[in-house]
Amino acid sequence: MKKYSVNSVFLAVALCFAALLPAGALAAKEVQSPVTELTMEELFGTPSSDPHTLAMRAYVWGMPMVEWAKVRSYQTRPDNPWVERPAHNVGAPINHFGRARVLYGPDSKDGVGVNNDTLYTNVWFDLEAGPFVVETPDFKGRYYTFTVYQGDTSSAESLGHRTHGSQMPPLFVYGENFTGEVPEGLVPVRGNTRYILLSGRILVDGSEEDLARAHALQDQVRSRTFHAWQAGVEKEPPVTWQRALLPSSVDSEDELAFFHMLGSVLQDWLIQPEEAELVASLAAIGLTPETGFDPAQLSPADLDTLRRGLADARVLVDYHSHRLGVGSGGWTTNYSGGFFGNDYLLRAAVAKDQIGVSVPEEAVYPIGRVDSTGEPLTGEHQYRIRLAGDNLPPVKGFWSVTLYDDDGILVDNPINRYAIGDRTIGLVTAENGDIVIALQREEPTEAGVNWLPTPEGPFYLMMRLYIAEEAVLDGTWTPPPIERINSNY
Repeated sequence: MKKYSVNSVFLAVALCFAALLPAGALAAKEVQSPVTELTMEELFGTPSSDPHTLAMRAYVWGMPMVEWAKVRSYQTRPDNPWVERPAHNVGAPINHFGRARVLYGPDSKDGVGVNNDTLYTNVWFDLEAGPFVVETPDFKGRYYTFTVYQGDTSSAESLGHRTHGSQMPPLFVYGENFTGEVPEGLVPVRGNTRYILLSGRILVDGSEEDLARAHALQDQVRSRTFHAWQAGVEKEPPVTWQRALLPSSVDSEDELAFFHMLGSVLQDWLIQPEEAELVASLAAIGLTPETGFDPAQLSPADLDTLRRGLADARVLVDYHSHRLGVGSGGWTTNYSGGFFGNDYLLRAAVAKDQIGVSVPEEAVYPIGRVDSTGEPLTGEHQYRIRLAGDNLPPVKGFWSVTLYDDDGILVDNPINRYAIGDRTIGLVTAENGDIVIALQREEPTEAGVNWLPTPEGPFYLMMRLYIAEEAVLDGTWTPPPIERINSNY
């Protein structure tokens, strides 16, 4: 691969190509440019004071943190934490569990790539107010999991059915300000950022009867401060103050709004040793943990450079989001899950379309943006996915295939079906056990297929493989190809 200096002036033509192609087309057309050819090592490998480079680094490093902070703000509603929320919304005041009572649908805007298989039961913790104790009921034979997400979207542990059977011991959730010993009998959950998310998923089949049974389980999930738990007091945890993501004087459509939001996140960030040099270098473009983002100290030329760096970084992240992991039959599979380490480019690429993935032992998420020939998926065509009866997804939890529009939102359709999986009501299975998924705008006329309606424009697929067996984890089993069966409508 030819190498390019990050400090060079990138061609505007690269951005023009990216703007003209629909999302997903980069993966199919293999458009290359000095921006898209940058590697993680080339972008972050050496110290730099160049504003363009620093702007790109700020976005690639900080975008997941900003997007996660947006989700936290949306779900906890700092300005009105006790506001009534719709049934699909999993939001609640900070440090309190929110409980989605229905499966996510097209009206759900909590995040991109949400699932249509489980009821979410989430809590955002402000660890400055902790430690906390989380208690859960006996889920009997029902699949459940609680994944721990740090403030940068990374995840190193997912607890639940896989790790503890039908009932977990209480969780002891704490941050860097806790210096005591974890009490005996409690499972330690450590946060290395001020805010962390504990995201619970409880499997349902979507029927009213099953939802009601799941609600009863959700109601038994609770959080208390360690002191209240220790004293045996039924006292609700505090609702702590949260910093605004944007100053009131800055519009969310402002070209530099991202830097303002990153500046807000930085002021609450617990800087890890491996990040210290990078964070210190961002002061040259007005970003510091002490004051956030201060554009007043930058010249008009510097601000223009920041805008260009931001645009280039978005192209880079978009490009890499289409080539996550190993490709096969139109699917790409990231086998690292939420383990990002210091690979900021991988972290940003995952955050773009599937923010909040679990650890691979808990779930693997193949993504389909192109068909088996490499052409972008679009509602202009019809597709088939054939899951062979003797080679169905090897999982111990569940599997599903969910369809999203190009923005990562579930697609409104006349049959209210957003995913097909092993629990789909009315699932059609052939005599030999094959399951055929028909992806198209109009209802299929052929018998023996399961219709998953598509939008008119671009879309993508996400397969979920929960508690995948070794054949998935080692790459022996891969999803069947996404085959286009016609040219156009």
